[in-house]
Amino acid sequence: MKPLPANPDPPGLVMSDQHQDQNAPDGLESEARASKSSQKKHMRELQDTGGKLLTLSKARLAELPLPEDLLKALAEGRRLKHADAVRRQIRYIAKLIKNADHESIVTALAQLEEDERLFRQRFQQVEALAERLGTGDPDLLEQVLAEYPGLERQRLRQLIRQVLRQHTSSDNNHEDDLRGTDNSDQQRTSNARRKLFDYLRENLKP
Repeated sequence: MKPLPANPDPPGLVMSDQHQDQNAPDGLESEARASKSSQKKHMRELQDTGGKLLTLSKARLAELPLPEDLLKALAEGRRLKHADAVRRQIRYIAKLIKNADHESIVTALAQLEEDERLFRQRFQQVEALAERLGTGDPDLLEQVLAEYPGLERQRLRQLIRQVLRQHTSSDNNHEDDLRGTDNSDQQRTSNARRKLFDYLRENLKP
């Protein structure tokens, strides 16, 4: 009786190796897809940053840590009118951002956007306060003076009286204004409110 041929590897190990061989390519492809997807996402983020930079004025751009080649590319992008040309320029700008210290650029841009948001918020708050003070509410005036002791009572009262006086004059001539005979009273009322707003904006500390 002939001896059985020797099996160098247990069946379980052979199946395991075959299973690994079959899965290895799939694993590499999965990693490659994930890497490619991550790169595309990163490039989209850089393009978004480039698009935001294109909306900023020269003065705002000067506040950011941007290299000279990027500033030139942004200047060129602002001159372009055709949508396709702008998109191509944004892709080029994104590559320049990637090659530069893009983390510093993104961080500085985020801080600039936050500063502008706070500025707009304060502007709206001061504008609303000026509107309320312009109604002549004495209790509100005392509250504001108590909260902001740096304001000059006499000056603030004078500005409020100007708003009230011009507003009353505008109301008296409302019918004439509707007929288009004179808009000067409305203009003076607007100017009086602007002076009150400017005084509050310059003297109210954030």
